[in-house]
Amino acid sequence: IGQELDTHILQLAGNLRFRPDGALYLDAEPGDPRFERVFGGLYWQVNDESRAAKLRSVSLWDSELPLPADMPEPGVTHSHDSLGPDGKAALVHERRIILENAKTDRPVRITVAINTEELETLKSGFASDLVPAVLGLGLLLLAGLWWQVAQGLKPVSSLGSAIRDVRSGQT
Repeated sequence: IGQELDTHILQLAGNLRFRPDGALYLDAEPGDPRFERVFGGLYWQVNDESRAAKLRSVSLWDSELPLPADMPEPGVTHSHDSLGPDGKAALVHERRIILENAKTDRPVRITVAINTEELETLKSGFASDLVPAVLGLGLLLLAGLWWQVAQGLKPVSSLGSAIRDVRSGQT
């Protein structure tokens, strides 16, 4: 999930452009349809620090992602927990980058968040898929162990019958 959020950050960074008046705009939005649904569970926001302007995904509607007061180093991804626009817990990844404009360098803070409720659904789905597979594998391994021990002890049982034959005088 963290890699997915980081990929969205890179897509946003690669599509940021400047208008002739210096305003920042997004040439193409990320393709995930959750960004297009209001409160869709996946959100992005770009803060132009030099102009105090913000670009936001449709999924944020009329709200903003609350960001901590700290200022991450440029190029370093910062991860934290926060609240999404619908008041639900969200996992947030943000990265501060410096965009080069013809006149000056512009610091921009790119943020992508996902509802942790969706993460919990993914985790429980993964566990429900994984448990039967692990149980099946465990039963298969136990059956293989039983067969291997039985095959390994066959010479011992034949040795026991040979000893009985010696004691009875047959051999």
